Amino acid sequence: MNTDRQLFRAAVYVIFRNDKNEILLIRRFNTGWRDGEYTLPAGHIDPGETAVQTCIHEAREEVGLEIKSEDLQLVHIAHCNKDSNYINFYFNANEYNGVAKNGEPDKADDLQWMSIDNLDKLPIIDTVKDALRHIVRGENLSFWGF
Repeated sequence: MNTDRQLFRAAVYVIFRNDKNEILLIRRFNTGWRDGEYTLPAGHIDPGETAVQTCIHEAREEVGLEIKSEDLQLVHIAHCNKDSNYINFYFNANEYNGVAKNGEPDKADDLQWMSIDNLDKLPIIDTVKDALRHIVRGENLSFWGF
């Protein structure tokens, strides 16, 4: 019997929608990983932090939007195994305050509101695009890279 335990990294992704039902995307820049591609506001879950706490602080840091824990709704979990072993949690921000702005110009160089029907018009990180397609279909679990 193999006694090795599988270790996972965990990250959260926050889906913000505007009054046109477009989602907020940010373009990675100067990070060394997937630069030039768009993603949702996101971040790794730090030790001692919950997924919800991560959503709140990453939204504030990355796009200047304030959210409350009660306004977050878990809509999808994606287990990704292509490049590394990640569990990604996708949350809808049902309510938020503020105006979206680039809060980390050293890591992102563009913000776009995009209709979820037009995801192929921008270079979006493949795992994020895949999860968004599952979310649109009402699927709350997906697997990538197995």
